[in-house]
Amino acid sequence: MPDIDVFDTPAASTELDAWLAERRKKFPVWANQYPGTWDYSPGSIDALTELALKLFHTTEQFNDPANADFVDGSSWDLGEVLCRSVGARWVHRPHMAARDGSPPAAGYHVQINDDADTTSPFRLLRLSITTKEHEARGLHDDWVAHVKGGHSR
Repeated sequence: MPDIDVFDTPAASTELDAWLAERRKKFPVWANQYPGTWDYSPGSIDALTELALKLFHTTEQFNDPANADFVDGSSWDLGEVLCRSVGARWVHRPHMAARDGSPPAAGYHVQINDDADTTSPFRLLRLSITTKEHEARGLHDDWVAHVKGGHSR
């Protein structure tokens, strides 16, 4: 089909599997530490973005290893919302983290099951901090439209 990008599916990753298992296990503690409605709904994307914007004013703060607990938990939560909303899966793209010194979470991506798009929840949240906009919600809504037969990014 013209104008349709198809992304490869990376090989299985024990590193990603371990990160996902750790995030699932730690999420209840994370959710208690950062009160909000963390129900994997599209509305929780807005709450997550607002929380990130409240906590971080710069991408340097977001990248700081001292904030890894929040960053990993929020990246996982956003990724789970995307996976559950549109039929997507987690994939590992380690070169995406290594290329600019970002933490490992930058390499954990969510990819639509039809392989038409992929994103890094970490990078979406960091972009929201840069732009002060709800970048993640916009991507979510685009993906939902794509899956339902609407437009593609």
